[in-house]
Amino acid sequence: MEKIPPRTVARLIIYRKILNSLIYEGVSHIFSRKLAEMAGCTPEQVRRDLMAIGYQGSTVSGYDVSELEYSIGYVMDDPEGVKIAIVGGGLLGRAILDYCYWRYPNFSTFLSFSNEKDISDKVYHGCKCYTMKQIEEVLEMETVDIVILAIESEHVQNLANRLVKSGVIGILNYTPIHLDLPSEVFVEDMDLMLAIDKAAFFVKHETHIKKKKKKKK
Repeated sequence: MEKIPPRTVARLIIYRKILNSLIYEGVSHIFSRKLAEMAGCTPEQVRRDLMAIGYQGSTVSGYDVSELEYSIGYVMDDPEGVKIAIVGGGLLGRAILDYCYWRYPNFSTFLSFSNEKDISDKVYHGCKCYTMKQIEEVLEMETVDIVILAIESEHVQNLANRLVKSGVIGILNYTPIHLDLPSEVFVEDMDLMLAIDKAAFFVKHETHIKKKKKKKK
């Protein structure tokens, strides 16, 4: 199978969430038109994406929901599970851990690093919590696939450098700091405030337009 483009991967994740909901509702089959409508794209895009993972539906009954969800999972999931570490034991770090623990059973291992006294050296949701000083020591023993940075912005670049030196090649960055890391390291910036600012600008812009239209009337 050829390398799947990042945008296709993002849509496959959306399809999979939709399919999981349909399975829960007892839906057995779905056509590309309906799946596209639910995913916010076109039927042609759905068909191209699913052909990229080698799956084709029936012109008569559409896609078998359970089979398609399995096919996407076969391509997306590591059979050995994903090892994930969360750096930061504050409210954000714990919220992310809560969310991942209940919704993503394919994550085989959870680790947490924090200097919070009420969580360090304890077990939370079955997740062993270590201190920041133990990062190199623990990562030497555990091959971690993804690290989530949910800490204060100060010194985050230095921390990211430590993670990369310890073999980490996937980082989800919940800080507003741009990380300068080697090109082979995948970094996904998850800036909540940036998203809020975008939404606020859109609301302000639309409100301004509506006010102008009212004045014209």
